[in-house]
Amino acid sequence: MMNLPNIQQLENFIIYGKVRNFTAAAKEANITQSAFSFQMKKLEELIGVQLIARSNKGSKLTKEGELFLTEIQIILQDLEECICDIQALSGQTLSLSVGTLMSLGDVLMNRHLAYFQKHHPEMSISVYNLEARELLKQLEEDKLDIISTFCLPQMNINNYEQTFFVQKKWYITLRICM
Repeated sequence: MMNLPNIQQLENFIIYGKVRNFTAAAKEANITQSAFSFQMKKLEELIGVQLIARSNKGSKLTKEGELFLTEIQIILQDLEECICDIQALSGQTLSLSVGTLMSLGDVLMNRHLAYFQKHHPEMSISVYNLEARELLKQLEEDKLDIISTFCLPQMNINNYEQTFFVQKKWYITLRICM
């Protein structure tokens, strides 16, 4: 039977894919750079393919690394959804952390959440009212599952799935789309 990478190695590879830097990725993974580098090397050995090209000038994903990143993100997201589905079937309460703006915008989100809660009583929903930049920061730090905010020109939201609740392009809901 084939030896498979562990979840931690895969999650750390996704972190590298997001930041494209060993030092920043190790910091985000909360481990030393040498430990992070060892995990990535071990991952490549298990797979048998170089995923990250390293040089004196830095590092970058190989063509195979880009493909693996895309595929593994889908697989881990499917795994998370599977676990949530199984927990729901067993009667466990699932939790959702939602961040909204401290403005008129949160009224719209609260209406959506009330409807969702009515039809999904197995869900525990926590709502946090924050400023736009703090909402994005908390989403990036995985402290919130979804946020609803105005789209500010200086906000970098390219790595997020965007859903527009109203016809205006300035009011959006974001979730991590790694």
